[in-house]
Amino acid sequence: MQALSVFFAISVFLGLLSMQDQHTRQANATTSEAAAIGGNMSLYRNAVVTYARANTGVTGSVADSSLALPTWFNHMPAVQNYVTGGKGYVYFAAAQPELAYLILKSSNNSILTGIKRAGVLYNPLTGSTTITLPAAIPDGSVVYADS
Repeated sequence: MQALSVFFAISVFLGLLSMQDQHTRQANATTSEAAAIGGNMSLYRNAVVTYARANTGVTGSVADSSLALPTWFNHMPAVQNYVTGGKGYVYFAAAQPELAYLILKSSNNSILTGIKRAGVLYNPLTGSTTITLPAAIPDGSVVYADS
């Protein structure tokens, strides 16, 4: 009977270890995906902002062929852009909880990064900002804005 108790305890312990390992792997995969999207957004934003400042009369989404992107750059389809009034915005509309924080970190805690909430940019560190975002950007999107 005592051997059965030991066997049961070892089985529970190994099951918990397996669950913890699976959770860690899933968390690492999510973080890696968010980091890849964040890097893609950062480089893409630079090209969009450069275009917007040079073409102040353009409003709307800009085709990648109009942007000065490196030849090796592979634009993620879920990362979108919008320009208006000489300002460029890059956004990711799919839910990605860690993305706003990773972009914030990679931008040296820029107030220009965050999530669109009720038409304005919500920064994870400072809260609601006074930066009004274009209506074309969906609410809840992670946004990397122009200054």
